[in-house]
Amino acid sequence: MSLAFDRFLVRETIAIAAFNAGMNAAYTSWLWSRLPTLSLGGPAGIATDLAATPMFIGFLSALLGTAAIRKKLATGAVMLPRAVPGDGALARLPRGIFARASVLALLAMVAFSVPLFAAMTAAEGQPITLGEGVVVKVVLTILFSIVLVPLTVLAAGVDAARASNGRPRGDRNQSLAAGEWG
Repeated sequence: MSLAFDRFLVRETIAIAAFNAGMNAAYTSWLWSRLPTLSLGGPAGIATDLAATPMFIGFLSALLGTAAIRKKLATGAVMLPRAVPGDGALARLPRGIFARASVLALLAMVAFSVPLFAAMTAAEGQPITLGEGVVVKVVLTILFSIVLVPLTVLAAGVDAARASNGRPRGDRNQSLAAGEWG
């Protein structure tokens, strides 16, 4: 990867993680504001919302991020990576944005379900305040984003490398701007 792409990867990860955390904090505060204390189980339990967090972070990060990242690569706002893992798992992701977002959401649910279940099981029976619940959601959101956003950015880099079809570096952005995403 070029230095410019590396910087872009870090910047996007931080920006999207912060955005995701802010949105999740606002949503969580609104959703749970009527509850005096929070517990994992029962009718007022938050376990379902916590379990759905990685799915939504994965889906929205890929859905919103892929198009924006592709546009930045196509317009030349970001240099294309010099090397991307062309034959790896990222190259096998669907190219369609909705399909890619769905696959990444499913993968996020699978990958994060065991650690999330372990954390929720350890906390079972211990009521927490709204503020503590929001902090937990924000921390989880940031952790999930730090893993999922780079995957989305790198997958867009793989798309860009495939779309360039080995043309010289100067021609890549023109082909991407023309919509040659494969």
